[in-house]
Amino acid sequence: MRESTLMAQAFDMRSLSTTGDPVPIAENVQTLGGPPNGVFSTSLNGTLVYQSATPGSGATLTWFDRKGKLLGTLGEPAIYDHLEISPDGTRAAVTIRPASGTRDIWIVDLARGGVRTRVTSDPANKMAPVWSPDGTTLGFDSDRKAGPRLYTKPASGVGSEEALPLGDVNQRTFSWVGQWLLYQQASGAGRVDLWVVAPKGDRKPVPFLQSQFAKVRAKFSPDGRWVSYETNESGSRAEVYVAPFPKADAKYLVSTAGGGAARWRRDGKEIFYLDPSSVLMAVDVNGDGPTLKIGTPKPLFMISSGANSFAYDVSPDGQRVLVVAGRAEALQPLTVVTNWTAGLKK
Repeated sequence: MRESTLMAQAFDMRSLSTTGDPVPIAENVQTLGGPPNGVFSTSLNGTLVYQSATPGSGATLTWFDRKGKLLGTLGEPAIYDHLEISPDGTRAAVTIRPASGTRDIWIVDLARGGVRTRVTSDPANKMAPVWSPDGTTLGFDSDRKAGPRLYTKPASGVGSEEALPLGDVNQRTFSWVGQWLLYQQASGAGRVDLWVVAPKGDRKPVPFLQSQFAKVRAKFSPDGRWVSYETNESGSRAEVYVAPFPKADAKYLVSTAGGGAARWRRDGKEIFYLDPSSVLMAVDVNGDGPTLKIGTPKPLFMISSGANSFAYDVSPDGQRVLVVAGRAEALQPLTVVTNWTAGLKK
């Protein structure tokens, strides 16, 4: 994907490299999630299928209780990709994508019915906002330099953005507790490791969890003693694990049948995650001692954000769930193109 355009580029199997220039295949293709994933697929017999992007109003921020009962909606509909509730529970940082243009970070006032304030306006995409512990600053990633890099900006929207000097690698931010900002860093061949950096001070990146497996969508526990993350190390599907911080010398399996996009309750006594069918699961945990005690995962309700998506968050007391609900994009038709590679040879 290049913005909303689906591209194709020749690939030489002998040299294992791309050749020639990228060629546009389809315009106005739907993307979901943050980072955005194109809604398309191809087959070996030359068939392409894709979903067109929605020109409409998008989705709503909706409150549900733990049983899935709708409690109310916030503000105006929009195309949301990611949300995170502030430490005090009064605001939510969200990523909004307009019908045409790039993603930006906004603040939604939960106490005032969803009044929105824009935080970023750079022409590049800005995604995955996370709050500093005191709620005054946001961390996020942006693709303005040919790949996602980490930035911070005052949550008020007043002041300049500051790039974190972490090198020329793909980075995505996911959690902030104490002095540490937790992020994932891709290093090629499908490997994704977890690192931490202090946004203030020497800002020297420190490796936290490294292995040949991808480790993504990590979150600190509220007390900073544990880190939840998802990885495919146990097989073809992703599972949610927890490792101690700062030394990852143990790991605990939280999900039992696949899972991702895990979040902690503010008191650290419960972990929420999405199973592969987008059912929100809840697990009691106790990390007060030297080891983590984990209960049995319990299903709460199905949400429409999609599995492995941070398009939901939980209120500080764990009794309400804020969800990007009613995605209008899902109603768009699918387009099937046969022998789509024929146009590349002209």
